[in-house]
Amino acid sequence: MLYDWNIRHRWHGASNGAILADVYFQLVDDLVEISWNNEEPDEGIEFCAIQGGARIQEDTFYFIVNEFLKEYALHWFK
Repeated sequence: MLYDWNIRHRWHGASNGAILADVYFQLVDDLVEISWNNEEPDEGIEFCAIQGGARIQEDTFYFIVNEFLKEYALHWFK
């Protein structure tokens, strides 16, 4: 059960130069709940927050993720 939930809600880390924190998110009404757990980061990587969570407006979440993906694509897919 938890494994299935993780598959649906986890932003999987990437390789070849991109390391993303273990980020989980789900839509709750018109808010996106974001939580993370970085207790076991890769060697040499340090996050400012080991664990945490927040709820933000759905439209803000979509805007930020979209901008991030655009910048990511510009950097990695030239």
